[in-house]
Amino acid sequence: MAGGVRVLLAALLVAATPVLAATPDLARYKHSSWTRDDGAPEGIRALAQTPDGYLWVAGQDGLFRFDGVHFERVSSPRLQTRLGSAPRALAVDFRGNLWIGYDQGGGIAVYRGGKVVDTAMPDPPPIILGIMPARDGTIWANWGGWENRLWRYRKGRWDSVEKEYALPFGALFNGYSAPDGTLWFGLWDPRDLSSHALRLAPGSTRFATFPTRGRYPAVANDRRGRLWLSDTKGTGRILPGRLGSELAAVALPAAPDLVYPTIRFDHRNALWGTSRSGGIFHARARDDDSLGTLELLRARDGLTSDLTNAILVDREGNVWIGTEQGLDRFRPIEIVAEGDVPVNPRGSMTIAQAADGTVYIGSAEGIYEIRAGAAPKLRKVVKGQLQVICPARNGSIWLVHTGHAVRLGDAETGRIPIPGPPGPIHACTEDAQGRLWLTGENALRWHDATGWHRVPSKGLGGGGTEEVVTAPDGRVVFNIRGARFGIISGTSVRSESAAGLGIGYVNGLTRVLDYVLVNGTTGVARIRDGRISVIRAGRYPWAARLRDAVQTPAGDTWLLATAGLVRVKTAELDRAFDNPGSPVTADTFDSRDGLASGPQHYGIRGTQIAVGGDGRLWILTRTGAFRLDPSRLKGNKIPPVVSITGVTAGDLNVRDPRELTLAEGTSSLAISYTALSLTVPARNQFRYRLEGVDDGWVDPGSRRQAFYTRLGPGTYRFHVIAANNDGAWNRTGATLKVVIPPTFVQSWPFFCLCGLAACGVAAMLYSARLRYLTRRIRAQMEARLAERERIAQDLHDTLLQGIQGLMIRFHGLALRPELDRATKREIDEALDQAEAALVEGREQVAGLRSARVTGLPLQLEEFIAGLRREPGPVLFLSVDGEEKLVEPLVAEEALKISREAILNATRHAGASRIAVNIDFRPDRFLVTVEDDGVGIDEAIIAAGGREGHFGLRGMAERAQRVGGALSIETAQNDGARIVLEVPARVAYLRQRRPSPLRRTLNAMADR
Repeated sequence: MAGGVRVLLAALLVAATPVLAATPDLARYKHSSWTRDDGAPEGIRALAQTPDGYLWVAGQDGLFRFDGVHFERVSSPRLQTRLGSAPRALAVDFRGNLWIGYDQGGGIAVYRGGKVVDTAMPDPPPIILGIMPARDGTIWANWGGWENRLWRYRKGRWDSVEKEYALPFGALFNGYSAPDGTLWFGLWDPRDLSSHALRLAPGSTRFATFPTRGRYPAVANDRRGRLWLSDTKGTGRILPGRLGSELAAVALPAAPDLVYPTIRFDHRNALWGTSRSGGIFHARARDDDSLGTLELLRARDGLTSDLTNAILVDREGNVWIGTEQGLDRFRPIEIVAEGDVPVNPRGSMTIAQAADGTVYIGSAEGIYEIRAGAAPKLRKVVKGQLQVICPARNGSIWLVHTGHAVRLGDAETGRIPIPGPPGPIHACTEDAQGRLWLTGENALRWHDATGWHRVPSKGLGGGGTEEVVTAPDGRVVFNIRGARFGIISGTSVRSESAAGLGIGYVNGLTRVLDYVLVNGTTGVARIRDGRISVIRAGRYPWAARLRDAVQTPAGDTWLLATAGLVRVKTAELDRAFDNPGSPVTADTFDSRDGLASGPQHYGIRGTQIAVGGDGRLWILTRTGAFRLDPSRLKGNKIPPVVSITGVTAGDLNVRDPRELTLAEGTSSLAISYTALSLTVPARNQFRYRLEGVDDGWVDPGSRRQAFYTRLGPGTYRFHVIAANNDGAWNRTGATLKVVIPPTFVQSWPFFCLCGLAACGVAAMLYSARLRYLTRRIRAQMEARLAERERIAQDLHDTLLQGIQGLMIRFHGLALRPELDRATKREIDEALDQAEAALVEGREQVAGLRSARVTGLPLQLEEFIAGLRREPGPVLFLSVDGEEKLVEPLVAEEALKISREAILNATRHAGASRIAVNIDFRPDRFLVTVEDDGVGIDEAIIAAGGREGHFGLRGMAERAQRVGGALSIETAQNDGARIVLEVPARVAYLRQRRPSPLRRTLNAMADR
């Protein structure tokens, strides 16, 4: 935005006509402007606002929409197909569609659903000057030629209807559709250069002619529904009459250099008009059918151009003017420079509020008095240097001059000489006892009936004093050079460090309704009944660099700060003092609201803001006095329409997306959004979140773009909400669904393939691990078998052969005749025992060599058969599955485990029934021993067996040695179930041909 404050104060009227007022109504509007440098089009011919809040601008460079910050060109098929065709007329129908009229025979298009669509106007006229939508859906259009001047769009088609409605000869201009449905035009007859107004009443089939005083009439309704007509002779009411209507007397003279006007009334019911060549004119509407003083604004006053073409009042009350050089906006404001109080170019201004609510301002010429509801008036011309003013107890005010002080009421009374060499006096106050206090460079002194007195320098900390105020409880509070402040209660003086309280430097003191505020650079302190509470700017940013404050009976506290004028609720402020951290809602008014400059220089001490008896605030600034009537602050209560304006992802740019599917693999995108509040767009606030990414609302301040990176495939929902300049939130906001399809490597089929591949790899690794473990166990078993066979061979070749040789020798000795019968019998018995030992030894050697692979079921059957010969439990053996050859070591360990389990059940469990099951499964080998005895104690199972016994522990170790596992299931008095489980790869003997070496060893073992 290039334009600053263009319209303020009397500067507007420097070169105006003599009828202009000294204090213009235009001062109550903030002027801003945009030119080509700001992206605004030139040659603006028409303006319109659609229900979504966009301001549409028809310029010589094309059609634009404006959100208060950015101008965005909207492409048009007319501009693409007709060389030189540009939009000239805009209108919004009652359904919210934007109608666009073009020059160069471009006809009329409509912006609907985000696109400019041609309406197929047959043989369109050279220029469309105006478009007027009617409530019944009819669209009227005109141009300024002599034929086919009036067009009507109904039921999807255009018709030229000037003959149907008996349109008089002449050029049509300034079309206007009134709220009551009446259609108005201006008519210029080139034959006699006369002008008339034409009126087509609802339901009528003929235009009626309405006489005018001057040429080029324009018609508009004000906010009260009254109809006004403006032409080259001036502006006046159109009054209802017996025969139709009649023109009242001129209420406002015509503006100088007016070619032909266009008029509109704003939300304040003020008149605005364009003059085509002489800038704009303005006047406030009054209740008595009259208008206020004519005011002019031209290029020399800040308008972008004197060539003004279009005018629009938007839904928030802003007035927009389109010119040849750009766009101008006039926004209503309530902080107005007080032109009746001149600025003091040589020094400071001072202000005070008397007990009766009268406000006094000391300026260059003297003392100005401002009574409730009245304008400032010069009360007293001051001769000499006026230092400060402050209220007196009797309702008057103290005027403190260099050398003396005097009370100003109905008359000047109580003159008091001020002794000592002349020096600056910063502030004054009258306390509850009627004593006048003065601050200065070297002293704090007071005056009573006995004369002048000084506060001891010890109480001042060796420094000078600045502000001084009297607290509601009678204490006197004073500022000690900004570093400290003092409190006088009776005869005691107490001082506090501002930095120690966390409020930085003391900029000023303020007495409000119930306490004193100490205004600092980093916070504010409250002194109530001698107790101090603090609010710091770290938590409350509005509390930084405060100068002064006032409180109003309406419950507001107004704080004057470097940043502007801050309004908070007094109740919220008190809660924050009592409970730091309590929420405080603050509204800031600054240059955008009419407060053109900040407070006076810090060297100018004393009161800077006052409230009058009528509630108006008076503020002193570096550029003079300003006034504000808080009762006129209505606030902008219209929540902004929120719009998502575009999405950028790589090379893709999409405008006004509603639902968007991006390219596969997109990971970054930027989403642009806006809030369509055109009053103070810089103060619009936003919150957004991308569901699935953001945990909560993101506060971007006034930024209008959201950026996201590292997005994966999926469906996202972007939601943005916004508030206007006065904090009215649109919490519905706008949403956008964004779909990012996955690439093949991000898709479910790919993940499934990866899963299958991972499962395959895992299966391969698992299989390889099993094979490794199987080979390892087999290698261990084969090593043990080889060792056993070696031992068996050694035993066979040594021990057994030796025993057999001894037996042969002893047998020879037994055959000697000299031996007696008894000796022979003993030798024979010894030989029989040796024979039995030899047989047993051969059997053990055979077991070690594993030359004979006996089936485990048969071995168990032989063992069980031996047990059956003795009294005991009933034993059963069952076999499931197809019997397979079992690795000898596995079979041996399984046999030993089974024997141990059977014997334990027989000896210790008191079982009456023992069942043994051998299960040859494809994937595992199982041996189960189950009895119905007393069971095994859980503690014994957990400990691995009884202390000193190794049965259970030994069984578990045997199972582990062959790569298996042993499980024991038991219940008290319900028996036990012992299961040996060995994987098939380990348990079953491979069907392979023995090696020659193995066959040789086996053959030797069989001998």
